[in-house]
Amino acid sequence: APQSPLIVECSDPFPDPEDLSPTDDCSAQLNVAVTDQVTPQPCQYNVTRRWTVTDECGNTATTSQLIQVVDTEAPVFTVPPSDYTAACGDPIIPAFFQFINSYGNAIAEDNCDPDLFWSYSYAQLPSGLCKSTPVVFTVRDDCGNTASEQANFIVADDVAPELIFPAENVSFPCDGNALLALSQWLNTYGGAQATYPCGPVT
Repeated sequence: APQSPLIVECSDPFPDPEDLSPTDDCSAQLNVAVTDQVTPQPCQYNVTRRWTVTDECGNTATTSQLIQVVDTEAPVFTVPPSDYTAACGDPIIPAFFQFINSYGNAIAEDNCDPDLFWSYSYAQLPSGLCKSTPVVFTVRDDCGNTASEQANFIVADDVAPELIFPAENVSFPCDGNALLALSQWLNTYGGAQATYPCGPVT
């Protein structure tokens, strides 16, 4: 009798029928017919293989084998997701959603399933400058096998503030108001003004 059930990975070659070497007490010539019946199952399929042996007088004997074709291997990233760096002056949130919806430009393949499901997870939306938001990208096949890789959405700031007006020298008369005038001059930063494309300056 054949081995039953026989477990086969979906990526392996499908097995050929075994030679069961049937014998008969009278007939020297026997006719052996093999049929396969496929039954789809969730994320796999079963094959019922049946041998029918017929002797010269029309007597028959049958035996069968259950072949279970399974998928236990996870998808593989052929191109892992890559980090994305946004400049601080860019519209950060639209760039972030474009990054996650493209799955970090990752590419994955599976040994059996051509249609893969993608998902992503992150703790919070990016905010602030000079920060990194990690995103985990996950790819899943029909059998629930998964593979995950992490990439980072980085908000970078490589632009220095620019002085529009430099601080101006000042002199005070030596009287009782000098200390107050000096304090006012310091609090207005000597009249200096600066611009910065990413936010307020200190």
